[in-house]
Formats: sequence, C-alpha cells, structure tokens
Amino acid sequence: MAPGVALAGAPGASAQTTTPTAAFCSGESLISYKLRNGAKWEMCWGHHSLKGLVISKVAFQGPKDTAPKLILDAINTVQMNVPYDNGAIEYDDVLQYGFGGNYLKGLDVSECPDGELRNATVNWETSTSVYREEVRPALCIREDDTGTAYRSQYRSNSQILAKQGTDLIVSATAAIGNYEYEMRYSFHDDGQIDANLGATGEAIPFGEGYQNGWPVGTGEADFLMNHYHSAVWRVDFGLDGQAQMKAEQWDTAPTGQRGSQSAIYNTTKTDLPTEKALNLSNRRWFRVLAPASLNADNHPRSYEFVYGKNDPYSSYPHLKYELAFSQYRACEQFPMRNMTAVAGCGDKTTLDYLDGENLTNPVAWVNVGFHHVPRDEDQSPMPIHWQGFSLYPRDWHSNNSQAPAVRSAWNGRNMPAAPTPTPSATATATATATATATATATATATATSTATATPTTMATPTTTPGATATPTATTTPPPAPATRTSAAAETGEATATLQVGPTAARKATASVALKLANGKASVTVLTGGKAAAGKVALKVNGKTVKTLTLKQGKATAALPKLRAGAYKVTASYLGSTTTWAASTKAKTLKVK
Repeated sequence: MAPGVALAGAPGASAQTTTPTAAFCSGESLISYKLRNGAKWEMCWGHHSLKGLVISKVAFQGPKDTAPKLILDAINTVQMNVPYDNGAIEYDDVLQYGFGGNYLKGLDVSECPDGELRNATVNWETSTSVYREEVRPALCIREDDTGTAYRSQYRSNSQILAKQGTDLIVSATAAIGNYEYEMRYSFHDDGQIDANLGATGEAIPFGEGYQNGWPVGTGEADFLMNHYHSAVWRVDFGLDGQAQMKAEQWDTAPTGQRGSQSAIYNTTKTDLPTEKALNLSNRRWFRVLAPASLNADNHPRSYEFVYGKNDPYSSYPHLKYELAFSQYRACEQFPMRNMTAVAGCGDKTTLDYLDGENLTNPVAWVNVGFHHVPRDEDQSPMPIHWQGFSLYPRDWHSNNSQAPAVRSAWNGRNMPAAPTPTPSATATATATATATATATATATATATSTATATPTTMATPTTTPGATATPTATTTPPPAPATRTSAAAETGEATATLQVGPTAARKATASVALKLANGKASVTVLTGGKAAAGKVALKVNGKTVKTLTLKQGKATAALPKLRAGAYKVTASYLGSTTTWAASTKAKTLKVK
C-alpha cells in the first residue's frame, strides 16, 4: 500500500486467513463478493488525499477455482489535468486539489442502487488552518448486469448454451470546482477489470468562438471552451503473487502477400526486458505475464491491456506515450511532479523513472486522454463522459472459466458434441401416430402429448404400414446445469434447450424508521420483520453528521447543536452483503 493511504477498517490477519487479500486487510476495508455465477472477487480499499479511491491486493476466483489468485497489488488514478484550448487555463485536479480529503464526497443511497455503502473518515485543513474530520458514506459496492456473457449452438444438439453476465462495481466520487469525477472499477465475472473515470457536474461558458469552443444558449453569444481531460492510472501488478514477471508487445502486420482468399498477416512478439515508454498502433497490444504461474494447458498466466478511444494530451513529454512500464519503486507514485519526501525521487515524471532497470516487477502507467468539445446537451447538469481502459485475462484459465458443464471437455481440437438433451422432470405422454404405407415407406404421424413441469419428452413410436402405433415416453434424471424447455417440446416439435446458470442470490429489503424527540434521533431498521445489523448515516440537510452502529436493529444519538431554523433530517441504512441500502423520508426538525 502506498504511503498516505487510509484503509477503511483496521488491517490485520486472523489465524483463519486463507487468501492473499485477507492477509493484508480486514473488516470494513476488505471487499469479498461472490457474483451470481459463483465467481468471487476480493480486494482492499482505502482513500488517499490526492489519489482518492485506492484499490489494492485484487484477487479473482473463478466459479470452478478452489482459491483466489492475486492479480494486482494496487490500482488508482494518479493524474487528471484539465488544460483549456486557449492556453490560458490548466487545472491539475489530482496534484493541485486531490480526489480525497474534503473533495471525496458522501453518497446517497440513490447513487448506489441495490448496493452497499461504506464509510470513509476524511480529514482536511480549512483555509483558516482549522483541522476538520468527517465520516462519510463514500464507497459504493454493487453488482450490475452486463448483458450476454456467451451464446453458442455449435455442435450442441440444438441446445442454446447462453448466459447473462454481471460485474462488481466499486466506485467513489470526488467534486472539484464545477467538475465531479466518478472513480469506477468494474470487476467482471470472467476476470476482466475495467478502470474508468467519469466526469460530470457543470460546464461553464467562457469560450471565445469556434476556434476553441462550441456555442451554447441562443445564437452564438456564449461558447463553452474545448478542453482536455488527461488521466493517468498507476497499475502495480502482482500476478499470482509471483516475484518474477515480464512484459511483452505483440504486433500483427500484413506481409504484402495474399493467400487463396485473403491477405496474409504475420504476428510477432517483442520482449520488453527493461523499462520503456510505448505507444499504441493498429493491431498492437501489450501484456504482463508471470512465467512461473501456468494454467492447466501449461501456458503462463497474464493480463492484456485493452484501450478504447484515446486522444492523449501530448503537450507534456511524459504524455506523448500511451503506456509506460517501470520497475517497482515505492517512492514512484505520480507521473509528474512526483510528490514524495524520499531523497532523489521527488518532483519527477514517468520518463525519469525509466532509467534502464530490468523489468521483473512491472508498474504500468496508463495514459488515457479525452478531448472534450462541448455541445448544447452539456447544460445542465452535464451528462457524464467516460475515459479508461480494461485489463483482460489471457490464459488465466485453460478455457472459459464460466463455461457450462457440457463444454468442460472442449480444449484445443478436442470438441466433443454435446450429449442429447434429456428431460428435466418426470413426464407422461400419450401419442397416436397414423402411418400410411407407400412405395417409399413415407409415414405421417400426428401426436398429442401431456407433460408435467415442462419436461422434454422423447417418444419412440413403432409403426408399420397401415397400422396405428402408440409410443411410450421415457424420461431420465435432469442434467446439470438445469434445463428449460419451450412449449414446443410438448408438441413433439424441434426445440432448443437453454442452459441456465445458478439462481442469483437475492438480497433482502430493509425498512427504516426515524423518530426525533428531545434533541435525539432514534432509528429502527428491520429486514423481513427482524432486526437488521450494520450502520446508519444520520443526515441533516443532506450532510452526514453521524454514523451509527445498529444494535438489535436500533440506534440512538444526540443531534448536533443547531441554530434556530428548520432542518431536514434523514436516516440512511448503508446496507450489507445480505440487505439492500435504504433511506427514510426527510423529517422536518424545527429549532427555536
């Protein structure tokens, strides 16, 4: 963990520690979450006065894995510069202000739908040198749908092998001036990691014309000025806890020759044995691998960098490159004006870090720029716009980590056809088939069947020309995973069987009651009629003034001293791994 990072709970490991993450943090600072498909993510979270949200010791356990494996030692935003196109203004939102401290904002339950809020204790010094400290529900943890994870009918005996995916979203928000930034990390059920920074808030008109802005409002009287959002992430790898890692560059290029139907392309690998600054190009990609950590196919586990649209702000020398790899040094924390007291390490840029060291413990500096040309729709509030990158697992498993059982044997050229679907419930069917003999022995049959619990019915009639046959329906125990069949199966029509994953675990809903009397606030939280456990944020006029711990579903606290006037008081239950967050309607408190 980098210096200055505050964990949300006391770190430490118990005698029962079994994972690389739990050995590093515990309590409220530990996130351990199992997604609907059975995949599990573990990580520690904390907050830094400049970096804001810091995620560390990230480990993934696939649905079929027996234990989690470490992927990242740490990941966080380390730069967000906002230079305006007229050259007169530039804000350094990380190093000048910071994504933490008083800029790290408390969230409302509406900002974390069906999720869990966790508290951060933030502190700052006011302009009059007064030390302030406040507990805020700053972190949102929630599972979100991602759409189709896979679908296949190839060699499947008419079964539809399909699955919907989810990811774990961990996010926090910082507000600096008129901009508000969401630091969002998405951890997918297949091991993919997305790092994104979203900018919203307000766009303030002060452009000068089309040469550096865009008109908003009536006519062309007011312009919003074009500007950059120049973001850099620091990614510290720890693949499977290995001490020796490598970085590679891969390029695919046309040979200038053609095969029988298309152009011939060749792919080549370039090892990156020492620190280096790099740029993207068509058909170029990079990965970090752990040579000694092998999957079941004897391939080294690795993670690949995947960029979307990227417009780097290249007016700083260190931002001319979209990716740089440096050897890990604890004092190298920021890509410019490195703020550290370590002798010989301060006030440096990424390029200063690249001094020829061997690359065995790589830290990646990921540069993603967004040039914002405003539009009318940016007022108001401004719709959020995103920039970021992804880390894809490459050979982390020997095949699709969430594949259905019928695909478990698929590997390389071994691609056995799926077994014939079998019924999922006991069924009885009576069918009458009438066959007519012709010279080509063509038979016509009309079948009627009755089934229970939507089974798949297989009837085998025995027919002779001019005879009536009564088939017998047979059933077998259901396969794993479970199957669903359409009504067409009951009529003997061709049908496809949908392979469905495990039923998603559903959280309980909470009811929150608030009573104000004698200068105190009393809160009761119930879930399913029973006392809930967890924490409640007590808010006055939308600002969290106290965080209460429930005991047998109840908590009471004295209200802060308030001046005469009317105040809106609410109690927000912050949720848990088994219960959704919830909030009361505001109650009016009149102080005379």
